[in-house]
Order: sequence, then C-alpha cells, then structure tokens
Amino acid sequence: MPKDGTGNPNSRRQPPTLPEKRGSGTTGLSPQGCGVSTAGLVWRLAGATDVPAVAALLADAGSALARQGFANWAEPYPAQRLLADLTERQVVGGWQDGALRACFLLGGTPQVPYADLQWPAGPVPAAYLNRMAVAPHHQGRGLGAECLTEVHRRAAALGAQVVRCDVLAANARLGRFYARHGYRLAGRRSHSGWEFSSLERRLGEDHG
Repeated sequence: MPKDGTGNPNSRRQPPTLPEKRGSGTTGLSPQGCGVSTAGLVWRLAGATDVPAVAALLADAGSALARQGFANWAEPYPAQRLLADLTERQVVGGWQDGALRACFLLGGTPQVPYADLQWPAGPVPAAYLNRMAVAPHHQGRGLGAECLTEVHRRAAALGAQVVRCDVLAANARLGRFYARHGYRLAGRRSHSGWEFSSLERRLGEDHG
C-alpha cells in the first residue's frame, strides 16, 4: 500500500502531471479541480477511500465486456494497483447522486511502454488514457462522450497536445466510438495476451 512521508497509508502525494497549460489570462483546469458535465456528473480526483468504488465499477464493466465476447477486462483490476495509480497518474471519477457512474486514468506516461510505434503527431507532450469505463446500467446515455470531454479538458489543462490510448482490436464498436471523437489509428501492438489498436487524438481540433 502506498505511503507518503507521514507513514499514513490513506494519505497520498499529488500524482505527477504534465506542465500546467497557461494561456491569456487563464491557467486552465488544475489537477485538483472539479468539473460538472452536461449530464450532471461531478468529476473529481479519486482518493484512497474511493478505490473500492472505482474497483467495483471496473469489475462490473469488465463483466459486461465479457458478456459481449471481449474478455480482456475479465480479470479484475487490482485495488492495490489502483492505490499505486493514485500517486502515479490521475484517477478521475464522475459522480452523480453520491454514486460513481464513470471513471478513467490519465497520466503523462503509458502504463505499458510503447516500442517502435510512430505516432502521427510525433514526439509532442501527450496524455495517456486507460481504464475508461461507464457503469453498465448507465451506458447508452452519452456518458462515454462525457468521459472523453473531461479527459480532453484535463489533458489540455496539463499541457498535453495529444491524448493516446489502446483499444482492443477485436472490439470494432469501441473503435468506432473513439473514431467518432477524433481518434486516429497509429498502429497495432500486442501485450498481456491481447492485440490492441493504438489511437491518438490531437487536442484543439474540431471533431464536431
């Protein structure tokens, strides 16, 4: 269990971030900042006490994917790993009526390093997205798009020029979802026993 200098396992350091973006009269969204989506989700960084809720949502999403024939999330994402993620990247939750409806992880480095992949945007500041999920009983209501809006907002505020992620290559429907939101195929790679499509989206472009 991660600890800070106090030895308290429930306290945590601020996750490392990209340099904060600054512009004309604004500093953008701070890493600690909260956002409210048009769907009424309240976005905030998760803490140690939120880990059980995040782990449960990811497990439910994994089970839903397995029922669709995609078993890459069938093994639950470990709570201990989520605790480590709190210090290494942003673990963000979207809350509504006191319940967690969606989540994602965002960091300045990929969880699984890329080898020999030529990103279309080249060597620019990037934010790496993974474990984006919506509670199964709340899917089909546009919350996935709300997640990406918050991902892009946070990534831009932290100085990233692009967002990058992997999508299971066999899940064509999920690939089309990301394509509709401006993500482009950069290549394919295999790890953890699965083949993934590696996607990239430039921030600041109009993908209407």
